[in-house]
Amino acid sequence: MAEAEAAAAPSGPAAEKRKHDAAGEPSCEPAAQRPKLAGAAAPAADEARLRLHAARPKFEYHTERYYTNLPLAAQEGGGAQYLALHLNDLVVVGVAPEHPAVQEPITHVNFNVGKKGEDRLAALKPRGKKKAGGQYLKRDSKIAVLTGASGAQYKVVAGVDCTLVELNEALISTPDLVRQSPTDQGWVGVAIPAHKALAELKQRAAAEGLEKKSAFQSLGD
Repeated sequence: MAEAEAAAAPSGPAAEKRKHDAAGEPSCEPAAQRPKLAGAAAPAADEARLRLHAARPKFEYHTERYYTNLPLAAQEGGGAQYLALHLNDLVVVGVAPEHPAVQEPITHVNFNVGKKGEDRLAALKPRGKKKAGGQYLKRDSKIAVLTGASGAQYKVVAGVDCTLVELNEALISTPDLVRQSPTDQGWVGVAIPAHKALAELKQRAAAEGLEKKSAFQSLGD
């Protein structure tokens, strides 16, 4: 009897769809054949994605999207610099577009500026998540010296108490990147700010209205 009822029961895709609908389960229909919802009936995930896209501001450079740019006043023997604070709390150190070195071609970038002429690039051996092997520097420690076509030299300092974990090796072969792209490819170094220094940077960013938030955070405001 049960076998006869099973044999008489309708089968096929249409029957499977009715069975899933009755059970309140997702449709087994191929996605291409499902009716497309629009307007108020659109899936919540799609609505959230559209809101997120609309909330994102437009940026000229990727550094403007992910970094908080904190200007540094002109240093003695150097010029105006910037610290670009990433959302992950790393900072990128570079020279500002108004730095005098950016006004002429850069012919040489020297990283041999450590104590007793130590090559900071060669000495960098960061390892692990905490970047053990990085170089601890004070805010006024030199990380590089730029030489312009005129022969003028400009020092670049760390700008914050930090552990230096990376220097831009591309500047050795292409030093003029500092002039051509100071806020992007011409960056000089990457560092992990000391705990107290990081808190001060974030306080300054908030006070000056420069604090960067991710697009996801901004949706909750």
